[in-house]
Amino acid sequence: MSKVRLLALAGMDARQIGAELGISAPTVRKHYFPKGPVKKAAQQFLVEQRARMMMFLDEAAAEGNVAAQKEMLRLIDALEPGLAGEALPGTASAPREIGKKAARQIAAEAHAAAGGKYAPPAQPKLVVSNRDE
Repeated sequence: MSKVRLLALAGMDARQIGAELGISAPTVRKHYFPKGPVKKAAQQFLVEQRARMMMFLDEAAAEGNVAAQKEMLRLIDALEPGLAGEALPGTASAPREIGKKAARQIAAEAHAAAGGKYAPPAQPKLVVSNRDE
């Protein structure tokens, strides 16, 4: 794996990677990340590295390494929910973005619930006296 990929996986942006390598940020973007942002490329590198490690683990398991076999079974069990369309354990699903109309509706409902101008009037308080006078 190249040094640039490792720096991107470490969470550095193009400016920081450029400073580490002694080149400018535009040069880093042009030559190492021409297809998009550094963060997106880092995610792709991570997927590739994970796949490469799983291949090595699979080879070791095929050769009879019991620890590798157990680890492969654990990884497969962990990946099964993701294959069924569910979120993987330990990963958060991306929040769904809502449109302007839905955001206004939610804000209006919250304002009304908090007693806004057009909120329904509060119920009258009933006063009951059970004292004998």
